[in-house]
Amino acid sequence: MVKGPTHPSVRTAEGLYVLIGRDDFLKREFVENVRKSLFPSAQNPFAHYAEFDLKQDPLYKLFDFLDSSSFLSEKKLAVLRQVEELSGEESKKLIRKAETLPAGTTLILVSSETSTRGALVQSLSRIGRVVTCHTPFDKDLPSWIATRAKKWELLLEREAIVLLVEKVGKDLAALNMSLETLSVYIYPRKRITAKDIEDFLGKSAETDVFRLVDLLVEKNMPAALRALESVLKEGARAYEIIPVLANQLERLKRAAELIEKGSPPAEIGAQLKVHSFFLDKFVRQARLVGRDKASKILSELLKCDELVKKSGLNDRVALEKCVLAIGMTA
Repeated sequence: MVKGPTHPSVRTAEGLYVLIGRDDFLKREFVENVRKSLFPSAQNPFAHYAEFDLKQDPLYKLFDFLDSSSFLSEKKLAVLRQVEELSGEESKKLIRKAETLPAGTTLILVSSETSTRGALVQSLSRIGRVVTCHTPFDKDLPSWIATRAKKWELLLEREAIVLLVEKVGKDLAALNMSLETLSVYIYPRKRITAKDIEDFLGKSAETDVFRLVDLLVEKNMPAALRALESVLKEGARAYEIIPVLANQLERLKRAAELIEKGSPPAEIGAQLKVHSFFLDKFVRQARLVGRDKASKILSELLKCDELVKKSGLNDRVALEKCVLAIGMTA
């Protein structure tokens, strides 16, 4: 769940948020919702939106971005991840910068801290808003699913919720994607029954495979290997998984080519027959992966297909080698 306790007795810096907790999906979603609210129709939001990771980017890069002027928008959004990597002196510098954010600037700090007891989070909580991103407890998960389903005007029967958790697990990103896909699967109906879950998740592992594409594009290899294990446990074979992955990557490659030509999202969706529910995410994926990287991943999938057919390796070993090879692509 996402909560946002504030401190009404102290001044709140404009646009300062501190995300704590261990659920990366809720953190990513919070960032994306803020980005969309600030730049709902921006043609090139990346001119005034940037993300930094302290494991790769020195702190001064964030400061340079915050201090730079933008001719395209009076608003600016910066995201700093791995805040817990800051040294004591860097923490002091960040606090001073957070206290003097320019007007129209939003700064989101992402930490793996799980509470507000840490010294840095405590200091930042006095000038900004702390947002906790925790996976719901087991007893709260059905309520989270039911609330999330309302986003697509869906109503899940209780038995359907129980079966969905049993089939998909407790990973919020996987549950969210399952609901998205189910909304299309049962269209135009809005009520999801246990039979719908059984039919959909029992027929194929496509939901898990699409999740695997997300993770490969994000280069999150540990989670990609876990997703692959889930697909294999469901009984899917390499000759089923590889074509689904390849088809999705081919569509992303074509979308990236259209983006380079300046095609708007609506035209991309029409040409590639992407459902409106998924269009924003699909275009975002295409921007992230790009044409060249998509081609490289497709090449690795082809090698994997040949490996399965010619080498005699079992599905798990071949697919794991493929996922790790994709992780090494530029």
